[in-house]
Amino acid sequence: MPDKSDETTPTAARGAETLMTAAEFWRVLARNVKTAAVIFIVCVLGAVLLGVTSPPLYRAVALFRVQVPNTYGSADIPSLDVSVLQAWLGQVDVLARIIDSAGLRGRLTTGQLQASIGVTAAGGTDTFETAVASFSPDRAQRLANAAASVLNARAVEVIQAELPSMADGVQELIGRARALVVAEQDAARRTTAPDALAPLRYQAASMVYRDLQARLMLLHLLGAPGAVRARLVIPAGVPNAPVSPGRSLYILFGIVAGVIFGVTGALVSEAVRGPRG
Repeated sequence: MPDKSDETTPTAARGAETLMTAAEFWRVLARNVKTAAVIFIVCVLGAVLLGVTSPPLYRAVALFRVQVPNTYGSADIPSLDVSVLQAWLGQVDVLARIIDSAGLRGRLTTGQLQASIGVTAAGGTDTFETAVASFSPDRAQRLANAAASVLNARAVEVIQAELPSMADGVQELIGRARALVVAEQDAARRTTAPDALAPLRYQAASMVYRDLQARLMLLHLLGAPGAVRARLVIPAGVPNAPVSPGRSLYILFGIVAGVIFGVTGALVSEAVRGPRG
C-alpha cells in the first residue's frame, strides 16, 4: 500500500516555498528600492500638487420653517414632506429662481447649482435646512439664503393652491352628511313603525356634519393671506473654514498612498524579474 504521507509532503513543501519571510521581504525591498522610491515620490508630489491647485470648498447652511398658527389643527394642512422639497430642487425653474435671487444669473448654471445644493429635515416636520457648497464662501452664503427664501415662497404657494380642492372635497362630504342628518331626523320623527336606533344615528350624523363644517371653516381661514407663513429661522452666515481637506491632509494621503503603492511596485518588479539564483 502506498504511503499517503509521500504524496502530501511535496505539496506541503511547494506551499511553503511560496511563503515569504520577513527577512526575504526586506531583501526584496532593498533590491527594488529605486522603484519603490520613485513611486513614493510621485505619489507625494501628486498629493502636494493637488493640495496646492485645488481651491478650498465652503459650505453654508440656512434654516427655515413652514409655519401654521397653533389654533389650526395640523390635520387641516396639506402635507409637506422633505422629499417634496428635494424634488423641487431638481426642477429647472426652481433652481433658476434661486440663482436669480442670489444675483448670480449668468455666472452659475442650474446644473452646477443642482450638484452643490441640498435640503434636509431639521428636527421637525415643519423645519428644514438648505446647504450649499461652493468654492466662494460669499457665494455659498448667498445661495443658501436664496434657496431658503425660494423654497419658503414655493411651500406657501403649493399649500395655498391645494386648499381650494381640499375645501371642495369637504364641501361634498358636508352635502352627504346633511342628507344623512335629514334622513335620520325624519326616521326619528316617524310615528308609524318608529326606529329605536334612529335618534342615536341622528346624533352621530349631526356630530360628523358639525365636524366637517368646522374643517371647512379652517380651510377657508388657512387660505387667507398670511395664515400659512414660511420664515427664515437662522440665516446662513459666511463660512470661515473650508470643509474640503487641507493641504496637510493631502500630503498625508500622498505619504500613505506612496508607501502602499511603493511596496506593491517593488513586489511586482521582483516578480517580473523572477527569482534570483
